[in-house]
Amino acid sequence: MRENSLGERLKQTRIEKKLTQREVAGEFITRNMLSQIENGLATPSIKTIEYLAKTLNKPIAYFMETLVDAPMSCNDIADIDEALTLFENRDYSECKNTVDKLIENLDEKNMPANLRELYYLAWKCNIELGAELFLDKNYAEAKKLLTDSSLYEEKTPYCDLNTRMNKLLLLTKLCIYLEQTDEAKTYLNEYEKLSDELSFLNDSIFVKCELLLSDKKFDECKELLESQTSPAIKESFRYLYFLSILYYENSEYENAIDAFNKLIECDELSFQVRNDINKYMAECYSKTGNYEKAYEFMKKLVNLNNLAY
Repeated sequence: MRENSLGERLKQTRIEKKLTQREVAGEFITRNMLSQIENGLATPSIKTIEYLAKTLNKPIAYFMETLVDAPMSCNDIADIDEALTLFENRDYSECKNTVDKLIENLDEKNMPANLRELYYLAWKCNIELGAELFLDKNYAEAKKLLTDSSLYEEKTPYCDLNTRMNKLLLLTKLCIYLEQTDEAKTYLNEYEKLSDELSFLNDSIFVKCELLLSDKKFDECKELLESQTSPAIKESFRYLYFLSILYYENSEYENAIDAFNKLIECDELSFQVRNDINKYMAECYSKTGNYEKAYEFMKKLVNLNNLAY
């Protein structure tokens, strides 16, 4: 263990404050892990260093500067601390800006393992910001941020599977909305490969339905829905939503009206789904000659859009 190392500083500070290893470790890490860190047998994550610094009432820079062989400015160390705080506060835009500058200034080849968590922050921030832009319907910029996140994903071991899968599903939806069908299929295939590791299949089924509908492959979509046996899927509003649309596209207007009427009773419908229901119901009633009901749903459609503005 080199002179004045992180472990030595931790141990010296702990002893000066007359604290035991168990008191410092708390519930955040085990006493054994703290012992290994103090003896130079383990390297803590940035998050752990931040916790230990707060517990020992020391600036994070006091411990971080021991981790790099190359000179690291106090500003860089302070920026790491700031990035962590911004991330915890869900200020992903500012966190991303701070982390991007840090990564640009650091020597990647000589970067200690724990500083590679900066790549995780950059990866996560890009995904969170991409999701925000998706909700704002800024699809092109959202897609760019999500695809850029892959550059960081390759450089950190901390990327969790659930977030990766959600990112791929979001990219699939974005490509559908941007009419980039081939790319949408590629992202969905990547998602399904990952889904073999987990049982998160529900979302992929409905994204696949959305993709098939955009390709006007109504028979394949219906076949996919009818092949589902899980009650959780068949009882969901999304299952009923896609089934209703398929009835409409196959000119089964009475079945579509029955299905849409059941769907209207669901509490979890978004504005867009309610808008779609009113539009489809108006057209279904018009096709069956019930113009009074068609007019009723056209009025609902107009009123809903007026509320939105």
